[in-house]
Amino acid sequence: MKEDAKFPDVGRRRKNGGAREEVKDDAGEGKEEAEEGNDAGKQTINITFEEKTEEYTAKDKTLLLTIKETIPTVDIAGNKEASQAINEYIRSFNLHGMSVEDAKKWAEEDYITRGKDNWYGYGMETVFSLNRADETVISFLVSASSYMGGAHPNTLEAALNFDPKTGKRLTLADVTTDEKTAVKEIVNAILQQTKQEKYSGMFFEGYESSVGDLLTEDTWYLGKDGFHIIGNEYIISPHAAGILNFMIPYAEAGFLKEKYRVS
Repeated sequence: MKEDAKFPDVGRRRKNGGAREEVKDDAGEGKEEAEEGNDAGKQTINITFEEKTEEYTAKDKTLLLTIKETIPTVDIAGNKEASQAINEYIRSFNLHGMSVEDAKKWAEEDYITRGKDNWYGYGMETVFSLNRADETVISFLVSASSYMGGAHPNTLEAALNFDPKTGKRLTLADVTTDEKTAVKEIVNAILQQTKQEKYSGMFFEGYESSVGDLLTEDTWYLGKDGFHIIGNEYIISPHAAGILNFMIPYAEAGFLKEKYRVS
């Protein structure tokens, strides 16, 4: 399994998706707030979300690029170090594979090439949503969408799981009793789920050999209902299928350490 990289490992793609002043800042706070506590550790976890929009324009005032973000701030009562570690990690996590400066430069160059009459504006959006927050894990789903001139917008999802005591990002090895055994069981569970009628005709021919590529350190999370695996586009299914989500109920997830399973 791969560990943290500069840009997330969200699965090995079979095909590639499309893609290559002034600043207006409109930020809003408090989109959502979550609070979790537990009696054992007397721990309270407060999570607030901030929405932010930045618009970049050309010299002629044409809108070139819009950047939207919904980013959480974690506050673990009595544990400033863990809170800070989680918040710093979240703010450094880049799911788009390019910086804002690179995206801005790309938009500027494409605008000059295409001309104003053929310009529709580019955009990138990142949204964090809370999956679970308790004494053992703080888990987020990260959704990214962008349009940078391809045939259609690109969408991608990843997940981040943190230890609320240390602020460390949890790996598959951290949450399973044996990582190699867990990987085999997870891949087999996904494969079984793909045989369900609702997925009929959805996957690439011979997709079975690529199911294992779905599971990376960036594509699993601990939800309230079970262990989830994100199925991003172009790995076993085309863009038209959208992003898939496979869930293994905790009652069937014997590969997980007991403390991470919610009864």
